[in-house]
Amino acid sequence: YFPRAKWEIIPAAPKGLTSVVRYWDRAATTGKHSDYSCGGLVGRLPDNRTVVLDVTRGKWSVSDRNAVIRSTAIMDESAYGDVLTVIEEEPGSSGIESSEYAVKMLAGHRVKTDKVTKAKEVRAQPFADQQQVGNVLVVKSPSWNSIMIDELEAFPAGEHDDVVDSLAGGFNWLGKGQKMNLKDWLTI
Repeated sequence: YFPRAKWEIIPAAPKGLTSVVRYWDRAATTGKHSDYSCGGLVGRLPDNRTVVLDVTRGKWSVSDRNAVIRSTAIMDESAYGDVLTVIEEEPGSSGIESSEYAVKMLAGHRVKTDKVTKAKEVRAQPFADQQQVGNVLVVKSPSWNSIMIDELEAFPAGEHDDVVDSLAGGFNWLGKGQKMNLKDWLTI
């Protein structure tokens, strides 16, 4: 899905992003073999390339995770202005309740929930398609670049897929509501 050789690392976030989304794939346990909570921050450039701006990942208690999500929303808005935070909604009534709490917790910020219904591979494919042709840039970071690239390269057979879920989710939300006029289509 995500060949290692196709990642283009850039030294800093470019100017002129047209939209920015932080997508959270949440976990609720902290055990050694548990999943990670992961928030991938992605932006769109005017030429429709995508920039991976940040990956925040950890194994936190529910209250610590929620504090990280809230403080990250504040930092994202400070750095990029208008940032949409999207919370993945797990199936079932507890997923709905958890998502409703997250929206309340982020009052004052732009926030949506995303009830996923398609398989992970299907959700990841549009992001993979763009990465495979070189339309995805990654901001250089010693703290998360190798974790991200290793997990994406191993997908779907890797031990974890939380980074994949968060980045693919963010990428898919960048495309929601995007409008292109005839001039834009003719230049593609």
